[in-house]
Amino acid sequence: MLGCITTQAETVAQFAASLRPPPSGGFYARLRMEIVDQKGKQTLQLHMKGRNVRDTNELLCQIIYPKSRKGESILIRRKNGQFSSAALSDASGRIRSISKKELNLPLFGSAMCLEDLNQNFLEWPNQRQRGTATVDKTPCVVIESRPNETDTPIYGLIVCWIDNQKRVAVRIEKFLPNKKLARVIVADKVVKLRNGRYGVKKFTVSTPTTSRTTILEGVSHKTVNYDDSAFTLNAMKHVSAP
Repeated sequence: MLGCITTQAETVAQFAASLRPPPSGGFYARLRMEIVDQKGKQTLQLHMKGRNVRDTNELLCQIIYPKSRKGESILIRRKNGQFSSAALSDASGRIRSISKKELNLPLFGSAMCLEDLNQNFLEWPNQRQRGTATVDKTPCVVIESRPNETDTPIYGLIVCWIDNQKRVAVRIEKFLPNKKLARVIVADKVVKLRNGRYGVKKFTVSTPTTSRTTILEGVSHKTVNYDDSAFTLNAMKHVSAP
């Protein structure tokens, strides 16, 4: 029987912190994104590079297929858990800066938005346990995460159903500040990683207000040590695996 996590000498904040990735290091991942909407279905292949260095998190995501969209990129940087800067590049290599207010733009036309890349809601200061629940026969702890009001994020509340044994989110609901449900994320496939932790290999994102859904699946993943040049505006012009 799954009990309240606070009865296990573990606070909600500590539990949330245990779900976050290690504080340092870099990674490279190849992803497959399938977007379904009223226009039909399109499939993208992506490169994603990321690293955590001291108090800074950097992420570069690029389209590598189809050829007509190869080179479309998004570069996002967070510092001390807060948005720092971002830039978008189209397939021709034209780059423009992105403000914090523009983080609600769709990620490559998918059901995800740029804020979903920038944000780590488990770092938010306000974490509360709503209770426990079962998702597809999996006992879960239900956590509510809220940002500071001064941060003015796109989301005002995120509810997360976490597999208490594997310490991985199996369902996430994201609400706007006006309490309107914006996105639902469901884990389709959870796998054990080489470091012994568990991670989501495949998940589906849906937007209740539209007919758009997106499936994102990891194809490959590895640890990489990057230098500063890997996360610059110039790096956005080059699509290559490390």
